[in-house]
Amino acid sequence: MSGEEKERILEAVCDICHWPYVYRDDEVMHAEKCDHCPIEALLNGKQDKAEAEKDWKTFLNPDEAISILKDEDQIHTFRTAGNILLGADWDRDELIEEIRKAEVREIAGQNAQAMKHGLCIYSMKDGKMVDCLFVETDMDKLAALEKEKAKS
Repeated sequence: MSGEEKERILEAVCDICHWPYVYRDDEVMHAEKCDHCPIEALLNGKQDKAEAEKDWKTFLNPDEAISILKDEDQIHTFRTAGNILLGADWDRDELIEEIRKAEVREIAGQNAQAMKHGLCIYSMKDGKMVDCLFVETDMDKLAALEKEKAKS
């Protein structure tokens, strides 16, 4: 990088928070301040890979997300509203349409998986997750998909 070039936006975006990376002052970092993402610290040697991987998410394309749904006509979902979980059954075809439209699809965390809701779909606004919908999944299909993705 030339002495005059102080900042350059890179082609990559963060898989976790979706902010673009920039090269600024001889470091790779998010274009915006991102306190929750371990990628920036990892890239700059401020965190080791094992520690960073604890916070990494596994993102899915629409077909992968649909492949782990239960084989039922009605599929249970829930949203969080403060300290409350709001649950509802969705028609399978309508849910598939919602999954395809979702901005982000990811494998849900351990708490949601313990309730057999292993898929989370949501939108991003100002770098934050909004409208999170946790979707009931076939946990055997989810385990197989996680195993497959771990190989790649």
